[in-house]
Parts: sequence; structure tokens; C-alpha cells
Amino acid sequence: MAIDELTRVIAAAPSRPVSSAPPRRDRTLGVSLAALLLTFAAVLPLTRAITPTWLSLSILAMAIVWLAGAALRGLRAHAAAVPVAQLVVWVMAVTGCHSALAALGQLPGPYAFAGVLPTPRLLEALPPIAAAATTAIVENAAPLLPDASLTLVLVAAAGLLALLVDVLAVALRLPLVAVVVALAVWVVPPAVIGDDGHLASILLFTGAALLLLALDRRRRAPEEFRPVPAAAVAALAVVGALVVAPALPAPTATLRGPGPPTRIDATLSLGDDLRRNGDTEVMRYTVGEGEAPYLRVATLSSFDGDRWQPDDGPFVPADEFPPEPIAPPAGMTTAEVSVRVQIANLEGEYLPVPSPLTGLSGVGDGWNVLGENLTVIGGDVAGESYTATATIPRPTREQARAATATIPSPTAEGLQSTTMVLPDSPEVSPIRDLAEEVTGDEGNDYDRLIALQSWFRGGDFAYSLEAPVEDGFDGTSFEAISRFLEVRSGYCVHYASTFAVMARTLGMPSRVVIGYLPGTNTGDDLDDQSVYSVMASQLHAWPEVYFRGIGWVPFEPTPGLGVATEFLPDALTPGGADPDAPRPEITTTPSAGPTSGASRPPEDVGGGTGGGSGSDAGGWLLAAAIAAGVAVLLAVPWLVRQSIRSARLRRAAGGDARAAWRELRAMLVDAGIDTPPHESPRALAARVSTAHGVAPPLLAPLVSAIEDESYGPGGGAPRGDLATALREVRLALTPGRGRRAWQRAAPRALLALPRFGGPDGDG
Repeated sequence: MAIDELTRVIAAAPSRPVSSAPPRRDRTLGVSLAALLLTFAAVLPLTRAITPTWLSLSILAMAIVWLAGAALRGLRAHAAAVPVAQLVVWVMAVTGCHSALAALGQLPGPYAFAGVLPTPRLLEALPPIAAAATTAIVENAAPLLPDASLTLVLVAAAGLLALLVDVLAVALRLPLVAVVVALAVWVVPPAVIGDDGHLASILLFTGAALLLLALDRRRRAPEEFRPVPAAAVAALAVVGALVVAPALPAPTATLRGPGPPTRIDATLSLGDDLRRNGDTEVMRYTVGEGEAPYLRVATLSSFDGDRWQPDDGPFVPADEFPPEPIAPPAGMTTAEVSVRVQIANLEGEYLPVPSPLTGLSGVGDGWNVLGENLTVIGGDVAGESYTATATIPRPTREQARAATATIPSPTAEGLQSTTMVLPDSPEVSPIRDLAEEVTGDEGNDYDRLIALQSWFRGGDFAYSLEAPVEDGFDGTSFEAISRFLEVRSGYCVHYASTFAVMARTLGMPSRVVIGYLPGTNTGDDLDDQSVYSVMASQLHAWPEVYFRGIGWVPFEPTPGLGVATEFLPDALTPGGADPDAPRPEITTTPSAGPTSGASRPPEDVGGGTGGGSGSDAGGWLLAAAIAAGVAVLLAVPWLVRQSIRSARLRRAAGGDARAAWRELRAMLVDAGIDTPPHESPRALAARVSTAHGVAPPLLAPLVSAIEDESYGPGGGAPRGDLATALREVRLALTPGRGRRAWQRAAPRALLALPRFGGPDGDG
């Protein structure tokens, strides 16, 4: 058929739809809602591993990201513009979350314009915040109480997951991929905490996934839908069961070991207690805002090379304690913790209390407070109900680094210098050499101990209640320590004893503490205070090191348990001193107790200063680098589309009809015009001409070429230059320069390929 005749046919074609079927209802909003529900279902199991103080902010971030996408789609915005706008909204939501936490004094800042637009200083602060959150997750046991850094990271991750699932399910029309991505998040908490997940969580996730797949199926035309074969689903299930599940990390929170030790052995013979079958609740306590504390039972300072001995000495009757107010170290902030304890299933002569103890009331007769270590001993703990208060010093990182780990005098706090040194033994030398190797690059006692703590928790050691029993090294002697360092497997007693001995080889006074981990938040409230349950299996041992001017500082070398110690720098201390103000001197007046529950904050931001010209310059450079990176990422779609277009135009210029038709369909998609795969080239050209104002003579050469190529004898005769016709059609479709530039920058064809197929097999 001649080109002129084909032009007349196209021009005379009716403008009615090619298909007589009624138009399908747009279900995009339903699909996006199902994607949001799926995201929430994927995030929800994290509340069993991390106390859900972060959940409300995360839901808000997810809702904001979803709302931005739904609103823009409702306004019929360009398909490629929606994910970009959602990304911008996500950045603003995360920035707003940081500003809110900073306003509460939990993070540095705020560093934002209008509270939601990030500044260079915020970009500087984010990497150490992310590092702190990662450390908190890796080094601590579930359920974890999130600090501000971890909260911000969780909110950001939830919002980003909502964006990714939305783009996959709505924009790219890949709902099965969206389900797989959400599933990868959903399975992590059960794997980490070692349970099978709650039935409600399983039903919610399964229902959300099925709803998403069903709605996506209903919004597709029948010829677009390609059901996933049952064999493919079965194959995915087999791969998940045989490959993915074994590759998941082993649970850590359940490795504390069962067993209800109804009586605590203060000589560190805890192995049998921890290995007993069963588990019971030994106590409950209530605590107000802030961290739930470790509960100390006894301290052990004297080590003869074979075993640690519990401390003893002068005491004060509990009803007379304290004889005078206990002043915290000068120049430091403090945190007061008050707990009301109800003993449930525990016997013995030690009373679990927070430390350093500053107040005790409600106990029965016979209890005494040891003056050397402020532990409580002498009565019968069974059935006791009491209130204990501790005032915990919170030194900054700079103050801890300035302090030295030494006893001020041989008799300070009743501690004899002979109890702080190691006995002569040939086994001390290799332990000292290893301690110096681990800490050799650090310039102060605090950093040496942090390096030692990180070494134990860094992945080279494993927690085990069984390995230490082999070969009879279930103890704390030099021989047991040497064996533990060789096999690198043991339980809390081995980590605490070895850490304390290694600290002493470095000349630092240390001791071992027996007590209980903070327990688990029951979710109940009593008089506006949280209720915690402590199980027998949470009996624990940890080391402490004495710092002049600070007191006994606890460390947590046992991997997977407790909270690793790390103090905030001046610049990031919530409510702390102005970093530009003169730093208070550390006094030599010792305190009687530890700084338990030290926060694990980000590293120094901007060198620990309030920000100067050098910091600002670095921030602007970082911002410029990030902006350049974002610009490159945003240019990727244009580069890909331009590369494909150039290749097709070159082939079209040589007469390649299929390349020319593929490019025509892609241009139509970029312009927002549907190209259903069942529609013939002539019908498509007629619809584009009548509905979108493209002159028939511009389309006729392209239609004639693809018809001759597809149906002509021998594939049709060679054609002349078809690239010129394509360029003219493109100009007709995008008459405005601004709109044409936008289509080049965000080509819809790259995002809509699953929807717009082609008769020649190339979408």
C-alpha cells in the first residue's frame, strides 16, 4: 500500500477504542495501599528484637512516603517523577526525625533548615550515627532498648523500605519482587531471637502479600498477565528452606542457657547454675524513664591465680544507709535510677541492687551494706520487696580518656593494693603479651579497655555453655583463662575473668561482678513505671575497672549479651556541657560505684567541636559530593534511554523497520500513551493521530515499514531513512521544550516496560 493511501486510512480511522471491552478500573491506589500494609507487616517483627519505642515514628515515615506517591499519582504526575518525589519526601522525613530527637536533647543539632531540609553538618553527623546504631545491633542482645541513634536509623530504614516496596509494586509492576524484598526483612527478627514468630505476624504478612498480588492481577489486562508457574513458586520455597534458612545467623539472645539458680554462688561457679534445665522468674522490678540497670549481687577483687574471692569488710546496717549523702564525682553529669524490686524465686544472702547504691528502703532485718563495694549482704533474700536507688556518673568520653585506671592510694575505698595485682606465675606473661597486642595502638587507659572489649565482642569469640566443660577448664584459673583464649569459646564467667586479668596485666585495677542482666520489659506499667522480669538464666558476670575521679566502670566483653560500654563525646552528650565551654577538671575524689549502662553513642562529630570554619568547609564539600553523586544517579535513566535511542536511530537511519517501530513505541510510552501489545501498528497509528494530534503523514512511513517487514515476502524490501520520521513524531508529541527536557531526564519507557509490550517481542 502506498504511503499516501496509508495516510488517508490512518486519518479516516474512527477515534473509538480499538477494543470494545469496557475500560478497566484503575486499581493503582489499592495496590499502593497493599504495598504499605506489606511494609508494615515486614517491619512489625522487629518489635520483638528491639523495644518498639521507634515504631510510631517509623509508621509516620512510611505513611508520609506513601502519601507523597499516592497524591502525585492522583494528580497524574509523570511516572518517573513519583519515586523521585518520594525520595525527597523520605529525606525530609528522616531530617525531621533527627530534628525532633535533637530538640529532645538525644542527638546533636538540630542541623536542618525549617526542621526538614538537611544541612552539611547533618550530613557530617549521619555516618557516626549509623556506625553507632550498627554497633548497638551487633554487640547487644535482644530485646534491645534503642537509643536515639538506633531510633533514627530504624525510622530511615522503614521509610526507605516503604519507598522501595512501593516502587517495585506500583511503578515497576513487580509485586512478586516487592514481596521477596519485604520477606527478607520479615524473617530477620525470628532468626536472630530464635523463635518461629507470632501467628498474628505470620497471618498479617501472608494476607498483605496475597492482597498485593491479587490487586496487581486485577489491574492488568488479561493479555498482560503472566501467572507465575507453581513450579517456580515451589523452587523458590525449596531454595529458601535449603539455602537461605541455613545461611541466616544463629540466634544469640537464646544462648544464655536455661536453669533456675535459686541460690547464687559468689565464687563464680556459675556454669552448673546456668546449665540447669528449665528457667524461672527470680524477680520483677519497676523503673521509670531511662535505661533498665544491671542488678549487682557481689563483687570479687581478690585473685590468687586459681579463683576469685568475694569482697568482704566493714559494713553499715541497711537501715542506717547511707550514713551521709554520697556525692557524685565533680564535673560530671549523673543519672539517678530508682527500682522497686519484688523477689520471686531466689534464695541466698545477697540482695540484687543497682550500682552505685545511694539509697535502700523497705528491706527486712539483718541486711548490711558493705562499705568497700556497696553490695548488700547478710539477710535472706527470699520474698523481699524493697526500693533501691543508684546515682550513676556519666563521664564524657574526653573525661574518661583523661582519667587513669589507677588506685589513688593503697587504702583508698578500703582496697589494698595487694588485691589489685596478679600473683607470680609463668602463665601471666603470654596473657600480658596478648593484652598489649590487642591494645598496643591506643594512647590512654579508656581506649585500651574499649579496644579489649571490642576484641572480645568482634566475632572471633563465641558464647557457649558447653565448650568450657571440655577438658575440665570450667573455672577461672590461669589455666582456664589460657584454654579459653585458645578455643575462644565460653560463657560470661570466662569473659569477665579473662578481661579483668588482662586489664591487670596492663597495670589497671579490676574486679569481677556477679549480678543479673536488666531483664525483659513485660509491656506492663505500674504507677507510670515500666515492669521488667528477670529470669534465672539472666544471671551474669562482668568486669569492672577503677578510674581515678570516676570510680568503677563496668565493661561488657561477653558477645551477644548486655550493653557494651562506650561514653558519649562532649559534643554529643545529651544535656551535657557546651563543647565550646571550658571542660571541668576531673577530681581525685573517688566514687563508690560503677557507671553502669553506659550509652553507646556515635563517634565524635566534627572533631568533637561545636563546628568551625574547617568543619563547615568540610561539610559543604561533603554536601557537594553527595549532591554530585545524586545528580549522577538521577542522570542514569537519561543515559540509559539515550543510549538505547541512539542505537535504534542509527539502525532506523539504515532502514531497520523493527528498530524504528520499537523506538516509536518507546517515544509514545515516554509521552504517556498506552501501547497495548494486542493493538496492530495501523490501529495504534490511527489512535495516536486522532487522539494525540500527530499528523498521519508522519506515522505512515513507520507503519508501512513495519507492515512490510512483518508481512511482506522475504521480510519486505529495504527501506530508506526512518530516523527522520521518528524525530518528527517526537517533536509532534512534545511541542514544549520544558516538557521534552523532562521526558529526556525521566524516561517513562524505562519504568513502564512490564506494562507496554510490543507485537515484535520488544517492549
